[in-house]
Amino acid sequence: MLVCGLGRLGQHCAILLKELGIPVFGLQDVEPDSWEIEGMPDLLDRYTVGDCQRKSTLARAGLMECRAALFTAGDERSNIRGALAARSLNPGVRLVIRSSQANLNRQLTHELGNLAALDIASLPATAFALAAIGDEIVGLLGIDGEFLRVMEKRITADDRWVQGRELRDLNTRWWRVLQHSPGGARLPLNFQGWDPRETVQPGDILAYMEFYQPLRPDDASATRHAPQLAVPTWNALVSRLKGLWSGASQTRRAAALTAAALICLHATGMLLYKLQYPEVSLLDAFNVATVLIFDGYSNMFAQLKLPFPISLWMLLFSLAMTMSGAVVTGMVYAFITARVLSARLEFRWRPGRIPRGKHVVVVGLGPLGRRVAELLTSLRQTVVGLNSEAIDLAQLPMVPVITGDPRKLLNKANCATASSLLALTDDDVANLELALMAAQVNASCKLVIRSDDAEFGRNAQALAPHTQALSIYALSAEAFAAAALGERILNLLRIGHETVLTTEFTVERGDTLDGRILAEVTCGYGLAAILYQRTPGDKAEFFPPEDIRLQPGNRLVVLATIGGLQNAEHGTIAEKTHQVRISSVRSTQAAFEGARTISRITGCELGSALALLSAIPAMLEQPLYGQQALRLVRELGADGVEAEVLPVGTGRGDTSTHSG
Repeated sequence: MLVCGLGRLGQHCAILLKELGIPVFGLQDVEPDSWEIEGMPDLLDRYTVGDCQRKSTLARAGLMECRAALFTAGDERSNIRGALAARSLNPGVRLVIRSSQANLNRQLTHELGNLAALDIASLPATAFALAAIGDEIVGLLGIDGEFLRVMEKRITADDRWVQGRELRDLNTRWWRVLQHSPGGARLPLNFQGWDPRETVQPGDILAYMEFYQPLRPDDASATRHAPQLAVPTWNALVSRLKGLWSGASQTRRAAALTAAALICLHATGMLLYKLQYPEVSLLDAFNVATVLIFDGYSNMFAQLKLPFPISLWMLLFSLAMTMSGAVVTGMVYAFITARVLSARLEFRWRPGRIPRGKHVVVVGLGPLGRRVAELLTSLRQTVVGLNSEAIDLAQLPMVPVITGDPRKLLNKANCATASSLLALTDDDVANLELALMAAQVNASCKLVIRSDDAEFGRNAQALAPHTQALSIYALSAEAFAAAALGERILNLLRIGHETVLTTEFTVERGDTLDGRILAEVTCGYGLAAILYQRTPGDKAEFFPPEDIRLQPGNRLVVLATIGGLQNAEHGTIAEKTHQVRISSVRSTQAAFEGARTISRITGCELGSALALLSAIPAMLEQPLYGQQALRLVRELGADGVEAEVLPVGTGRGDTSTHSG
């Protein structure tokens, strides 16, 4: 692969591709005085100095020998011109361009084909935003109109909903386990390396994916809400009302009490008039009470001689009803007036309104800072922006922006009471200075700094508590490398200390996915399947079953590390280390159902499975992955077939056995 533009991003891409075992050629327009990565030219298989926009230079750099060319220079015009020259010189080459011009990127992708245009401001923005929030959400994905989130949670004694449950029981149509680290010692990320039989205990670290918002009501997968549709019991209703009351504001509580009192007063008045005057119908009594509530006392009793006899206590009660109604009406008018005035003032003065506390301060509103602020706002976080130069407020309509020297404006942004501060300027040293200043005035503030120098970032994290240093180039490089392999990168996120790419595959005839069962793809290559779609016109299925056999034209969206994508690219599949031994079958019907289960999970012929079950005890010759074998044994047990899991090459031994 040819990397054109060996700046910080290009160097990170080159090193990453070399780690994947791919020969890398480098092209730089001018020989730099120093390199971000020491000895960079010596690490490349070929190094050329020249203008990447010229065909002659690209040819000299070895473009005709390359399967992909990455244009990673800071000058986007140079990247686009170089990509056009490369396509003219080598029509079959894969192009990966660094570009922030979304409309042009779409046009180039449509016209040129086999091209990926990536924006290094958008790719890592989610990682920065979630680091600032600092809770258990480590990733947000939007796929086909549905929103999913990736969580990493340290289980506590209060998490009774998950304690003691086996991991395999947690996987549903709307919830998927990604990683389990028992005892709190974080293990290297392996989507298929956890044992489904393990139980979740306090102290464990659990990474999982779930739907972030409910599906559309007409979506079949909305059945996951079925338990909530049951008829509520009286205790459940009381508990729900208590929850609403405890979570309500003082204004809402006062409004609820006032409304309840007024309804009771109205019902009492209607009942008293009906009892006092039996000849009056219930509807007439309701009408009298309603008129009195809405300032009708003068209409009924203003005459010197009353049209009907009424006792003094009843007259006083009627007066109390009208006075109560007038008070409540005045309260409603006052509330509406206050809300209207507040909305008008907020609309007029919003850009100058600075939150008093629990907000996020974003320093540096360049492309990355603006994108991070937008994401935080969409996550219902209160955000304040600081920028050294004035920006168009229309770019961030919901964020108050303060312009000037950020070092002098931290107090004005109420940094002392902020929950987080992100220093996202282009200057690593300035970002560190801002983080240290914020730490002095707010020791509990979470600090996230942009540090494009990896060594500087590691040193910076040790200087201030609650600090994370992230590099947009290091985060984006994995997406560029994956795009160079030919995959469509939808998003990136961080689980633990590893970068995970949300990648979309389209199965093609003869590729490494064609004809394989989904379990072989996920376990063999180390991926986590999110979405499966048979054809573009069919409905997409989230968290699909692992028994699907992939065919050309299928669409598959997965979570993957760069190593997992390399495995899928080269067809490097993990070894199958388990086998299943069948020991007994309860009945002929059980044998038939068990044969169907074996055929479905392993992909073998139904006739072969029936022959196996007719000669028990017998060993299934086809080796399987650990999770695949355990699932087969469990489903065979439900069919009435007893089986156990053994390591490949063993006989009857009881190592790693699991009774169906």
